[in-house]
Amino acid sequence: MLKAHKAADPGAARCLKQALLELSGRADGEVFQAKFSLKNAQLVIARECGFDCWADLKNHVEQNDGRVSTLEDKHPIAGLFELELVSVPAGSFLMGSKEGQGLECECPQREVYLDAFEIMKYPLTYAQYQTFIDACPDYKPHWVWQDDTLFAPDKANHPAIYISWTDAQECARWLTRESGREYRLPTEAEWEKAARGTDGRVFPWGDEFATNKCNTNKSGIGETTPVDAYPAGTSPYGAMDMVGNVWEYCADLFD
Repeated sequence: MLKAHKAADPGAARCLKQALLELSGRADGEVFQAKFSLKNAQLVIARECGFDCWADLKNHVEQNDGRVSTLEDKHPIAGLFELELVSVPAGSFLMGSKEGQGLECECPQREVYLDAFEIMKYPLTYAQYQTFIDACPDYKPHWVWQDDTLFAPDKANHPAIYISWTDAQECARWLTRESGREYRLPTEAEWEKAARGTDGRVFPWGDEFATNKCNTNKSGIGETTPVDAYPAGTSPYGAMDMVGNVWEYCADLFD
């Protein structure tokens, strides 16, 4: 499962404004007075500089100057966002469910050892996944992501949906290429430890279900919510949205 922090913040907006001024030579930057999602800001930068998309602008600048200076100094992943990670220390944890507690296929509960690893704090957002799609024009994702008009700016900080396991793998490979740091989907065991900790608790916060700590059908919302909407549901290691909102992929088959 790819996890990441919210895509837009005031610092990112200031960074994008400065990048527009540097790349286009303009002195006003008035267009950034409004709150744009990173997707909108990305398109504004490209079009103000005379390009149809961000990928064309980035390629042009890299060919002429070697880098997109201000943007990439602060946002090393494709010049648009950083990935916030949480650390899970090495050690054993209780994996699976006790008899009579969960599904039969989750039994028996057993002790599993894992080396230390890191996992993204939040699910990958609309805006972040759109960055991957824009940067890889030759890649063909789910048809929803091939129609640029379907991106909803008000959902920029919601978890990305309509993503296949293959899409998630390709996005991780792209992140690896762009950052120079390896990214991949977690194994089932890694995901479960990141979600529940070491003591065998049923939910990230304990053993009792709570509607105010996750977005499920019992919440009555009926759609996705921002990835940082439920801080009370944070896992022992600081990972969020490990229950509810969207289904999440792992690298291996359920075991």
